[in-house]
Amino acid sequence: MIGILIGILVNNIRPCFAPDRKTLFVSGVDDILVDKNNKVSAFSKVELNRMIEDGMKFTLATMRTPASLLEPLSDIDFRYPVIVMDGAALYDIKKSEYVREYVISPDTAREINALIESSGLCSYVNVIIDDTLLIYYREVEDKVNQDLVEHLKTSPFRNYIKREFPGDENVVYFMILDKSEKVDDFYEELIAKDYDKRFKILKYESDDYKGYSYIKIYNKNASKENMLLYLKEKYEIYTTTTFGTVSGKYDVLIKENDFDEMVKLVRRRYEPFLGIGKKYKGRCK
Repeated sequence: MIGILIGILVNNIRPCFAPDRKTLFVSGVDDILVDKNNKVSAFSKVELNRMIEDGMKFTLATMRTPASLLEPLSDIDFRYPVIVMDGAALYDIKKSEYVREYVISPDTAREINALIESSGLCSYVNVIIDDTLLIYYREVEDKVNQDLVEHLKTSPFRNYIKREFPGDENVVYFMILDKSEKVDDFYEELIAKDYDKRFKILKYESDDYKGYSYIKIYNKNASKENMLLYLKEKYEIYTTTTFGTVSGKYDVLIKENDFDEMVKLVRRRYEPFLGIGKKYKGRCK
């Protein structure tokens, strides 16, 4: 008798949730999902995979390359392409192929490469051939760049090629890593030549190498926003919710270094709580 009563009670107080399988949830990576040690928590992995298996549309938008993304996130079952290289490419992890790219043409790439070489800066030319990211670089005496290459080329996801840029391939982006004062001077030269009107140019200090800075040069149209518009159109998705750490830029603001918060907030939006009881029957998971 007690068992029957408990069964009736459980049936009537069952919590009900209504999964939102129409919205595409888009998250950043660093300081949100991946920590300083390049790890993802077990909670985030389990919950993301559970919701994706249940039908949630989920993807990432990041400055990382597919290689640096796959290292910490290979256990997550992504079913939609991810936006990589700050919007320069859209990459399908399941198929190991690039869906779309914003590139710099060979003629223009040769122009940029010549300017970089004339400035004596340490640089890397990123191209995509047959769905493989190749990174051309020159041997340099700079210890920081030697350390960078030695550290990264051991990954099976990266393809570093020690040779001059051939000049006959589309370029996804140029990356420069050098002493900050040299980078600052080169950036001013780019601005003086109106390169910022022709290309997307990012400059920022290195977190790993004190006194060094990066410059990255992309196709002018390369952006996370543009690539997200393409992704929505390709998969006929009409609503999105974005998660990030920059106030005013994303739909949902995430506190930096709270690495499970994004997944908890995604879960709250994907599985909103309806209530308890029979009146929600048919609207529950």
